[in-house]
Amino acid sequence: MLKSIKEKLRKQIDLEVFFSNKLYLSAFHGIFLFIFLNLFKPFKLVLLKLHFYGYSALISVLYFIIPLFFLSLCQKLKFNKSSILKIILTSILFLCVLCVITWGFSRAYKDVFLLYVNKLSLFRFSKYSFSMALITFPLIYVINDKITQLKSKKKVELPIIPIEFKTIYSENKKETLNIKISNIVYITSEGNYACIFVLENSTLKELILRNTLTKIMSQVHENTNIFRCHKSYIVNTKFMNNISGNSRGYFYESDIISIKIPISRTYKKEELQQLIS
Repeated sequence: MLKSIKEKLRKQIDLEVFFSNKLYLSAFHGIFLFIFLNLFKPFKLVLLKLHFYGYSALISVLYFIIPLFFLSLCQKLKFNKSSILKIILTSILFLCVLCVITWGFSRAYKDVFLLYVNKLSLFRFSKYSFSMALITFPLIYVINDKITQLKSKKKVELPIIPIEFKTIYSENKKETLNIKISNIVYITSEGNYACIFVLENSTLKELILRNTLTKIMSQVHENTNIFRCHKSYIVNTKFMNNISGNSRGYFYESDIISIKIPISRTYKKEELQQLIS
């Protein structure tokens, strides 16, 4: 069991999609906190009376700016792929930084307006902030999936002329693959590499390129049959001929591959069926 946990913690997660949505996610983080504070007025904030709205606006702005800065910094440091353990530790560091900064501004705001009520210690303030994170972090994950899904749908709806052959670049643009896009069957990720499976002379051939699926998708999306169905898979719906599974998880199936390709739960079966019909 311990070995299984260690393996899960070492699993690599693609964070690039979070970076591409960082503005929306940070805005949601700030707006959610503002609504939460104004609806429930927790932690005896009602004692601030007329200064409550200014206080809640200040904290909410910080809850927007700090995550935006933190995500931008991680993106600049090329923190595109990381293990679950590293993500957890980084999230804890982020929360600690968020707590210290917002706690400092909170006390400063109360000092400016001579509000000596309900001045929380850093420990209690951090305890409340970490409790809030148990709500906001899962919500951010869900919102990120919804935004990505909407962006994917918009791309599919655009009237784009398909391009037959395409040069696909590696992350550092030093390596390239010249591929007939319509021959791509599916693409999956293995660590820092993308494994591209193409059909050549009735044979499935694997090509490997060092890049993320998000960057690969941005290079091949001209073909409307190319569809990112899962965080770890891109498929060519032309080759998919069946959908199996249930509401707990659907899978694409094809006559030319032996594996079942998982599909994100954010997609409905009716939508998926239309793509392969």
